[in-house]
Amino acid sequence: QREKEAEDKRQEEKRIAEVERLEELQREKEAEEKRKEERIAEVKRLEELQREKEVEQKRQEEERLKELERFEELRREKEAEETRQEKERIAEVDRFEELQSGTT
Repeated sequence: QREKEAEDKRQEEKRIAEVERLEELQREKEAEEKRKEERIAEVKRLEELQREKEVEQKRQEEERLKELERFEELRREKEAEETRQEKERIAEVDRFEELQSGTT
């Protein structure tokens, strides 16, 4: 009878140990699953940051191009104004020379 009780107790301890082992495996599996989900979330977060960075870089590049275009337009306007003024000066000199030659 004692041997049976001892055997039953050993069997119960084995079952308890097996249940504990399975519970520990389940906790490890859940922890690994949680780490995996966290890694996926981190990758998604990094991808979103990368997209935001690319959008910002594109916006800045477009802004630089607009500034360059504005600068080029101002430069062309300045050159046109300088050319117009130079033509006016030449015309004035020509008129003055005509007046001078007419008076001599």
